[in-house]
Amino acid sequence: MRKWWLQILIVAGILVAAMGLTRLRFDTDILSMLPPDMPEVRGLKDFLKVFDRDDEAVLVLQDLSGQERPLAEAAESLAAQLKKDGVVREARWQPRLRPGSDDPEDARQLSDLLAYLWLNGDPQQVREFAARLAPGTSEQTLKEALERISTADLGPDMVMQAHDPYGFLGHPAVTSLIESASSTGGGFLSQDGTAHLVFAEAPHSVSGYREAADWLKTLRQSISHWNGTEGGKGFTVTMTGQPVFSSEIGTAMEYDMNGTIGITLTLIAILFWWMQRRLTLLLGLTVILTLVFVVALGVAGWMYGQLSIIALSSAEILIGLATDYGLVICQEAKLAGHDRKALLHA
Repeated sequence: MRKWWLQILIVAGILVAAMGLTRLRFDTDILSMLPPDMPEVRGLKDFLKVFDRDDEAVLVLQDLSGQERPLAEAAESLAAQLKKDGVVREARWQPRLRPGSDDPEDARQLSDLLAYLWLNGDPQQVREFAARLAPGTSEQTLKEALERISTADLGPDMVMQAHDPYGFLGHPAVTSLIESASSTGGGFLSQDGTAHLVFAEAPHSVSGYREAADWLKTLRQSISHWNGTEGGKGFTVTMTGQPVFSSEIGTAMEYDMNGTIGITLTLIAILFWWMQRRLTLLLGLTVILTLVFVVALGVAGWMYGQLSIIALSSAEILIGLATDYGLVICQEAKLAGHDRKALLHA
């Protein structure tokens, strides 16, 4: 029982490191492997942070039966089924900005976009728009808008003008978007009419590839249920988006990593047994390697909290290096006559 405190310290260190495993998260982002100080990498990360959502999957709805059924109706039916099953917080099968939309929530969400478009628009168009809103002309602009509304036919134009008498939605980019949405039957329909998009938002935060994989599993089950209904027969649904990428990359890397680590340990055990022919030593080496690997991951969990799963995939190389040191120590122990002090000196 000499140096009992050292044994207690080692056990306590292992327990603390094991607790760090609960904090560890694996990053499946390919960009995390690139130098973070490069402006191109930072710019691409910022772009993906804004425009690529971790909790939104893009569903691609297609009709391969050749019956030319309306995809917009099928997309609406699919969105309703996903909401009914509770697997999404929101399922959008048509753009928020569309003719005839009178949802006040849509208007609030689009206000920042409109401000950005006008701020970065053509200076001449912005000056003309500002002139219509000037104190001396704003009243006349409003009267003209009311006159157009009173003489307009019932339809999207009248609804748009009633909600926007001053013409904020008259920006060329918005007009082009509305015309595109009208011509494609909802904006999420392809030009050739063979595919329709549905944007599915997760009902909860998706913080990792395992959570993404669990959510996509329930999403696929709901889609399969919809395919069994009358409105979903004959339609195929494929998925893309950041949750799909992260779950596929993460699970594939985890599977490959577990396989390569297992194969590496097996080969190491065979070679070590062939060289040393000592089962106790072999078991001790395997236990030590496992402890070192777990403790290293636990310490990383406390220090970093997140590791790239691509960098972690090289763990079998580190295990091989550790085994080399183990073989060296075993050989030195033989030469030192298994004397601890002589071995430490060597």
